[in-house]
Amino acid sequence: MADLTTTAGGADTADADARDVTEMRRQLLHVATEDVAHQLLIDVAGHPEGAPSEKELNWTNPDVSRRTIGRRLRELVEVGVLEKLIYDPGEQPDDADSTVRTFYQFTERARNLFDEVGMFDSDVWRPVYARVEKPEDVRAAEAVPRPN
Repeated sequence: MADLTTTAGGADTADADARDVTEMRRQLLHVATEDVAHQLLIDVAGHPEGAPSEKELNWTNPDVSRRTIGRRLRELVEVGVLEKLIYDPGEQPDDADSTVRTFYQFTERARNLFDEVGMFDSDVWRPVYARVEKPEDVRAAEAVPRPN
């Protein structure tokens, strides 16, 4: 009888884990479809390095305030959609734009989910992003090597 109790308990744990994964996926998709977040994630998918800086995101979203973009980026990091790539002072390459130190890319978990449901496909968005004419300061930010 003890084996059945252990199996039943294990099944309850597996069910709870499956519910947690389902809820996490639902939350990621919900956040990713909100207007400003959705546009920011399209820009991440379209960026040639897959990791734009906040400077680039501010430029590609001129109708959204810098404050709102910063807040949405923090929220996307907090829920696990994006992760930050950061240069510490002095680590950045000498020829790089010195004002650009932080970049945003999809987390592996979010990228896997988006691939599964067909959202934010880089093969779709990179050609669109590449056609946009950018001013020199944005091109310089785009050219900064990303930290590992």
